[in-house]
Amino acid sequence: MSFKGFLKKAGAVILKGAETLPTVGPMIKAYTPDKIDRIIDIVTDKTEEMSQVVITVEAVGQALQLTGADKLKAAIPLMSQVVLRSGALAGKGIDDPVLFNEGVTDLVNGWVKIQNSVKADSLEADI
Repeated sequence: MSFKGFLKKAGAVILKGAETLPTVGPMIKAYTPDKIDRIIDIVTDKTEEMSQVVITVEAVGQALQLTGADKLKAAIPLMSQVVLRSGALAGKGIDDPVLFNEGVTDLVNGWVKIQNSVKADSLEADI
């Protein structure tokens, strides 16, 4: 399996986990050690942060009548901060800023797609 194939499979597993984590996370935590509980909390917090970036930029974008491209430009620095604060990158330097920005752009686009895939009536509870 190529590395790209691995990332695709890993992404699918992570996405599936992210979809169910808010629901099953508390149930899982009842049977897991504290270290695993902290990981569940971190993943939940980061997914919430990413969602809030997209929701905030969308709200401001609608108010200012921004285009999709302008909303993307606004979201990239905010999402970059979420990524840089993550356990995977905290305290590490970025060697290739162009590649980093491409990755964050992909992350924003992906997160928008994920949020757009949610049934609109199920979002009312979050508003």
